[in-house]
Amino acid sequence: MCDAVVVAIDKGDWARLLQENPDLWRRERLMVNAERARRSEHMLRLGKASAETRIAYVLLELFLRVSEGETSEKRAFHVPLGQQQLGDFSGLSSVHVCRTLRRLGRQGVITTADHMDICVHDLSTLADLAGVNLETLRSTIFPAPA
Repeated sequence: MCDAVVVAIDKGDWARLLQENPDLWRRERLMVNAERARRSEHMLRLGKASAETRIAYVLLELFLRVSEGETSEKRAFHVPLGQQQLGDFSGLSSVHVCRTLRRLGRQGVITTADHMDICVHDLSTLADLAGVNLETLRSTIFPAPA
């Protein structure tokens, strides 16, 4: 994770800001809709996808978030979750997460080091395994301003 500054804004003040600034209102709508779409996608994957698909999707989403959507640069990142937390998030046991990460490593898609340091070697294969279009996922995470 990283350092952050959190500011609480009163609901009434926020509603007033949204009313006074249509661009801010549109941007908020985009973000809310994107979050709903990702939540729905996540719930669907928990019920239907294989372990490999679930882990590939989680790694791909984390990679995009950490890299701020850039895919042409460095593809190594630290997963800020342990295998148990990753398993909880993906609906798998920590043992299954470990086996799946090893399998992805043997396939040459990723390498893992230390404690959840991931390097993505084949981004398109990871997206294929996740069952998503990389550009579509990127645009849902980082919606373009209207």
